Amino acid sequence: WNTVFASSQTAAAAAASSSSDQGSTITTTEAIGGGANLIDEWLIPYTAFSAHWRETTTGKGVIPPSFLQVMNVGCGRSALSAELYDDGFINILSTDISDVIIEELKLKYSGSRPGMKWMVANLFDMSNVMSSSMDVVIDKATLDSVLFRHPTKVRPLLATKAVKEIHRCLKPGGIYYVLSPRAKMFR
Repeated sequence: WNTVFASSQTAAAAAASSSSDQGSTITTTEAIGGGANLIDEWLIPYTAFSAHWRETTTGKGVIPPSFLQVMNVGCGRSALSAELYDDGFINILSTDISDVIIEELKLKYSGSRPGMKWMVANLFDMSNVMSSSMDVVIDKATLDSVLFRHPTKVRPLLATKAVKEIHRCLKPGGIYYVLSPRAKMFR
């Protein structure tokens, strides 16, 4: 499986980046809030990284987005899942630990975006998601949020557990696409 890191501190270059190397980091000089419209997004709007996302996930357009199984872990109230759907990624499973959030999003999007699925799931135990079922898992600061809310000594254990669970859900050759507000040295 492949991991692509995109830092929100350096995210605007995602649209201009042509690199889709495994484990690559997208860089730019624009920081969070540097003019981007963040009305519904605390981290980064989809438009800031959509070109890189499409290039990375579709093999530079070889695979139609509608063929891909995408899981958005820790979706929160973000509009990301809806934006991915509107961009052609119609097979989306959005997960969050909060049943309240999942119910809100089901009500909000079920009529207008029928291919979207919503599930209450814990990042450390997504046993309700089939093994090897996802082409792409997108993580918009979910792992960051979990790790930086816990004591330093347990972070490696939590990170390992979460990444193993994400890996289990990915198909062979699948992509773990990470959007992180942390500087590269913290990853």
